[in-house]
Amino acid sequence: MDSLSPATVDLADLAGFEFVLTEHLRFADLDAHGHVNNVSFLVFFENARVR
Repeated sequence: MDSLSPATVDLADLAGFEFVLTEHLRFADLDAHGHVNNVSFLVFFENARVR
């Protein structure tokens, strides 16, 4: 098993990442049921890319 297999990587451990960005949800990011809209993820990725 290699070092990048899902069994060995803990995605909840932020120390394993070189870059961490905190995003805050806006009301506009939610749909009528209170779920995060799929399009909002593209905005989150773009914000991380720019920073």
